[in-house]
Amino acid sequence: MPSNLPFWKTKDIQRLRGLGQKRIFLLNSKQDDPTGDYVLYWMQMTQRTTFNFALQFAIEQANRYKVPLVVYHALDEDYPYASDRTYTFILEGVKELYQRFKKLGINYGFYLVRGKKQPALDTFLKKAICLVSDDYPSFVTPLENTTVTQRCLMSHYVVDSCTTVPMRFFDKQKWSAATIRSKIHKVLAEALEDVTNPVLLNKKPFVYPEYFLPPDFDVAKEVSRSSIDHTVRPSAFKGGETAAQEKLTYFIAHNLDTYEVTKDDPTLQRTSHLSPYLHFGMISPIAIARQILQHKKLSVDRLFKSLISPDAIHIYFDQLIVRRDLAYNFCHFNKKHATYQGMPVWSRKTLQEHKQDKRLYLYTKEQLERAQTHDPYWNAAQLEMVYTGSMHGFMRMYWCKQLLTWTKRPQDAFKIAVYLNDKYSLDGRDPNGYAGIAWALGGLHDRPWFTKPIFGKVRLMNMSGLVRKYNMQRYLAAVEKIMPDTSSRKP
Repeated sequence: MPSNLPFWKTKDIQRLRGLGQKRIFLLNSKQDDPTGDYVLYWMQMTQRTTFNFALQFAIEQANRYKVPLVVYHALDEDYPYASDRTYTFILEGVKELYQRFKKLGINYGFYLVRGKKQPALDTFLKKAICLVSDDYPSFVTPLENTTVTQRCLMSHYVVDSCTTVPMRFFDKQKWSAATIRSKIHKVLAEALEDVTNPVLLNKKPFVYPEYFLPPDFDVAKEVSRSSIDHTVRPSAFKGGETAAQEKLTYFIAHNLDTYEVTKDDPTLQRTSHLSPYLHFGMISPIAIARQILQHKKLSVDRLFKSLISPDAIHIYFDQLIVRRDLAYNFCHFNKKHATYQGMPVWSRKTLQEHKQDKRLYLYTKEQLERAQTHDPYWNAAQLEMVYTGSMHGFMRMYWCKQLLTWTKRPQDAFKIAVYLNDKYSLDGRDPNGYAGIAWALGGLHDRPWFTKPIFGKVRLMNMSGLVRKYNMQRYLAAVEKIMPDTSSRKP
C-alpha cells in the first residue's frame, strides 16, 4: 500500500525531475482515495504528451496504485474569445493527441461542449483516486481549478508544466529581469534535465461517453457546428506537437544564428513563431532549450554562466526562459495582472498625472479594431494580427504604446489592448501577453524614464523611431500581401 506520508515526502514523487517538488502543488486538503478505479488527469493548458510534468506525475500516481490513467480534455463554447481561429488550432492538436495517447496505451477523450453541458468531469471524479490538472496562472484556468477543487472528495494536484523554472520556486513577485535572472541561473541545469515519462503499467481501456469526439472527427465540421465567433477565421498556424516541432526545427536551421540582429526587425519575420504553441502547451520551453543545446553541442554549465552575452543563443534563451518565466511570475503573484490595477503604482500615478494632456487623435474601440487610424504602421500591425493570428513582437510593443495617445484614459487603453490581443492573437490570453501590455502601458519590469506628454515617466515609442530603424514600407507591403481584400480595412 502507498505510504501515508504527505505526497511531497514520499519516494514516489522524487522521480519527477526538473525541480519536481516545486512543480506540484496540492490544491486542497484532501487525501488520495485508494478505493478509486483510476487516476484522472484533466488536461487544460499543457496539450502535449512530451515534457508534460502533469502527465508524468499522473502516470506515476497510476502506477503507484496499479490502476489505469484516464485523461479528460474539454473545450466549451462559452470559452472567452472562442472563435474559428482558436478552435481550429486546438482541435488540430486534439486529433494528434488521440494518436499519441493511443501509442502510449493511455486513455484519452475529448469533450467538445455544445449547448447544455454534460457533467462529464464530475462523473469521472466519482471513481477517481485523485485529480491531476495543469497549474496555469492566468485567464480561466485558475478559476476552473478552484471551482472544481471545491467539489473534489479526493486530493487535487496542480502541476506546472508551463515554465522552465517552476512558478512556485519563487516566493514573491519579481520586479525586473535582473532580479529573477540570477535565481534562474542557479537552478537552470536542473530545470533543463532530460525527462522521460514512466511507462503506464495498467493499460485497461476506459469507455468515454458517446458525446465525446471520436478520434477520426473532422476538424472543419466540428468548428462550423460550434456556436462561436466565426468572423475570426483560422490562421496559417497548424495546431499540434508535430507542427510545433517543425517550427522549431526550421528556426534552429535557418534563423537562430542571426537572432540577435534580426529578432526586432518586423520586415524580416525571422523569429521562432513558437508563441502560439507555447501558449497552448503544444511544446515545452524545456524541450526547445534542450534541442538548441544539443544542436549546438553545448552543455548547460558552459552556456549559462551568463545569459546576457550578446550572441544569438544567449539572447534567445533570455527571451524564452528569463523573460517568459518573469511573465508567469507576474501573473502568479499578481491576481490583477489582466487589469489596469495590476500595473505598477508609479506608472499609474504618472499616467494619471498626464491624463489631461492633449491627444491629437482619439479613436473608438471599433475604429481601432478595424485599423482605421492615421498611422499606417499601426494599422498594418493590427491587420497582421487580425488576418494571421500573430503580430511581430517589436510591432506589438509599438502597437500597444500608441493606444495611450489615442484613448481618453489609460484604463481604456489597457482594456482595448487586452480585448484586441486576446480576440485575435493565437498567443493571446497568456501571461506573456498580459505582462507585455503592462510593460508597454505601465512600465512593468521597467523603470521610470524622462517625463513626456501623455506617457509621463513610462517609456516612449513613436513613429519616427520606427521609421529610423527599419524599412517600414517593406513591412506595409508584406502585410498587404496577406490581406484577403487589400481594398478593405475591415477585419
